[in-house]
Amino acid sequence: MATIPFINNTNLSWTTSAPTFPPLQLAAIVTLSVYSVISVTANAFCLVIIYVTPALQSVNNILLANMATSDLISGAVTLPASIAVVSFIHEVPVALCQFQGFALVYLYGVSLMTATAVTIDRFIAVVKPFHYSAITTPKLKWFIALIWLLPLPMATMPLMKLDHIGFGNFVKVMVCWIDLHQDQLPYTFSITLLVFIIGTIIAIISCYTWIFIIACRKTTSAFHGSSKDMKRSIRTTAIIIGTSILCWIPLIVYFIIDLSRGIGSLELSVVEVVIYLAAISNSMINPIVYISTNHILRKRFFHLFKFFPCKSNRIHNLI
Repeated sequence: MATIPFINNTNLSWTTSAPTFPPLQLAAIVTLSVYSVISVTANAFCLVIIYVTPALQSVNNILLANMATSDLISGAVTLPASIAVVSFIHEVPVALCQFQGFALVYLYGVSLMTATAVTIDRFIAVVKPFHYSAITTPKLKWFIALIWLLPLPMATMPLMKLDHIGFGNFVKVMVCWIDLHQDQLPYTFSITLLVFIIGTIIAIISCYTWIFIIACRKTTSAFHGSSKDMKRSIRTTAIIIGTSILCWIPLIVYFIIDLSRGIGSLELSVVEVVIYLAAISNSMINPIVYISTNHILRKRFFHLFKFFPCKSNRIHNLI
């Protein structure tokens, strides 16, 4: 596969003129900047609307708010740190690289764990409709605590400087990611990461398979609450989870291939950069899907533009 130098190493000295970025590096900086702005604004909007709207404060929506929280922090912290890393035309400071790598693995791990929890919540709602509230409501705080705790050990492994037992180390590829270019490959971290991601994907697919089977068999009266609301919530979560999986699968495949080769190249192809950007886009895509599929959020979003007289009629018709 043809590669394009991602980092301009022709002149690493400080000059008075502005640095010149290669086109691929500049495109990544612009793309990550767009991700960050949309991620922060869209997730903040979702959180505010959920907070002020009692109708949205169900267990399912609280879990989605938890996802929005992790995605908001990603947009406000991880993505700016990633932009800083990508922008360096000289050696990236070790502290910045380690922080960005940790934040990327941890916060996106939290988001993926939340996606799994949302799926399990919908599974319980369909399988145990009459006991749903009794099962989920008392345990919600524990679910959220586990969501934030479980990815932590995995994210801290590369920070421990235990390369000899396969914990790996963060190094700049496009952003700071696990180093696959050293003599001691990070098999322990890699296996942990793959088991984590593939395990959550299998759990998600299994739950939605059962949801589909059960939904086809049950009558609408057997569902907990309104059948229409149930179908909407399942559709919303399925789209969010589906897009999350689609964002991550290319990176998983690429990571397995790169790991199996034993050593990679620090020069990235356009395809490889797109794979990294697709995975990172998850924090931006989630709130867009949530807003577009939830009628309350969509109505509130269009309501923001009511001060434009020329568009008021069209917005009203869309609602």
